[in-house]
Amino acid sequence: MLVGAQMYFEKLLESINHSELIDIVDKHRIDGRLHIPKPAFSYWLSSFAKQAKRTCLAITDNQERAIDVYNNLIEWCGNVAQIYLLPENDFLPFERQLNNYLAVRKRIECLAAVSKIPIAHREYSLPVVIVASVAAATQKTISVNQLRSSVIDLSVNQSLNIGDFVHTCLSIGYENQFNVEMPGSIARRGGIVDVFSPGMKLPARIEFLGNSVESMRLFDIQTQRSLETIDSYTILPAKELIPRFIGKLEIEKFFSDMDYSNCSPETRDGINQDLVHISSGYPDQSSGMYNGAFCNDSILDFLPEDSILLIEQPDDVKSEATNLDAHENKIRLSKEERGLIPTNFPSPRISWDSFVCSADKTRVRLNIDNWQNDMIQNSKVIKQQYQFEFCKDYDGHFGSLMNDIQLWRKKNEKIVLISKHSKRLEELLKSIR
Repeated sequence: MLVGAQMYFEKLLESINHSELIDIVDKHRIDGRLHIPKPAFSYWLSSFAKQAKRTCLAITDNQERAIDVYNNLIEWCGNVAQIYLLPENDFLPFERQLNNYLAVRKRIECLAAVSKIPIAHREYSLPVVIVASVAAATQKTISVNQLRSSVIDLSVNQSLNIGDFVHTCLSIGYENQFNVEMPGSIARRGGIVDVFSPGMKLPARIEFLGNSVESMRLFDIQTQRSLETIDSYTILPAKELIPRFIGKLEIEKFFSDMDYSNCSPETRDGINQDLVHISSGYPDQSSGMYNGAFCNDSILDFLPEDSILLIEQPDDVKSEATNLDAHENKIRLSKEERGLIPTNFPSPRISWDSFVCSADKTRVRLNIDNWQNDMIQNSKVIKQQYQFEFCKDYDGHFGSLMNDIQLWRKKNEKIVLISKHSKRLEELLKSIR
């Protein structure tokens, strides 16, 4: 986006006055409802986040809508807020399969941002806005304490044994590779270690001299050539299910809590073997199956107490959450009947009711309806009016648009046209100047 456009967008974000709503939010920890038309939601949220100056979590009913809102927020307020998409880790519940590591590392980056873990390129004075589908928001994740205790801060001249360093990285989810090409990977060649942390734009090449970090350089993953010298580098964990926290005691507790009455000895042995592989730090095809067993927190546990939860179309979100529960229960019953999992095997998600109950204990919740609904019960309908109207559908008839623009100009109304085809729009506008 052009700098001039960014400055104008900032002015647009200030054209709505949210002081009344912010005052209500500050004085009353409410469960309230607002009417914001769907096309205006991203603009409204950008404006609200900029003025509220606090962490906001926006939840949609599906991933496609979450991505759409995220992309719009990047355009509207990417320079006045930290915008993150919390993606879904799209594994089937109770299935032996690898986690989607690209999604997992994006989730780690998002959680680290909310936790305000210091990273070189991050601007902490800006508010954080997170967009997530209900499936992504309710997936269990690493705990706040586990995330913080797994962070490695490297600096030049730091005393550090190279073997211990590589072992520590493996214990927080990194995978040994010949070349480092994606976040979550590590490679050692003699006294040099390449590592790529989630949340960092580029990987680091760390050169050791004895038990000391002699130098660090960022490098290009395509050419593998060094780009610039750096003094420090932050390494975040590469997985939500971290091997270092799954020890003998954790495995024994898991086994004692499970009801294996419906399972064969082979099933018990298979689960035990899975956990041995996962705790060792080696990649395992079954790791996604155990997220619910050893990850018990959610994104809510990372949010500051003054954060605001915004749920777009809450009825649709609840309906989707119900569908997710039904789908999971169907898979659970099928596997229990065949003796493939214990009858009380932990779910990888928390229920929507539990999620909302936890949120309402300490945080403000604003339900955003795309359509006016005066029949809503059990929520405070906030009376602040936002003057949004649906735009006329010109259906390619630019002449009609030009006529309306001339009419608006005669009324001295402000006109902002946002288009992906700016050059064509500029040509058309020249005809009415």
